Amino acid sequence: MITGKEGTVYATCDDGSVLVGGSYLMSRPMHVLMSSRAATPNTWVVTVLNTHTENATISAVAECAP
Repeated sequence: MITGKEGTVYATCDDGSVLVGGSYLMSRPMHVLMSSRAATPNTWVVTVLNTHTENATISAVAECAP
């Protein structure tokens, strides 16, 4: 994610699994979390603003149950 930009990432459960929660991983600590929520019954979505002085990565994590 580019410095000063907003980004959105998604994580989806495998077919046949159900989303029971979610979270995110960030490579730098200086982000503003704007949203972390279920987008659909099997997809987690995370939106952040990169306020760090360097580019960074973010990943959404879907917690799924069979």
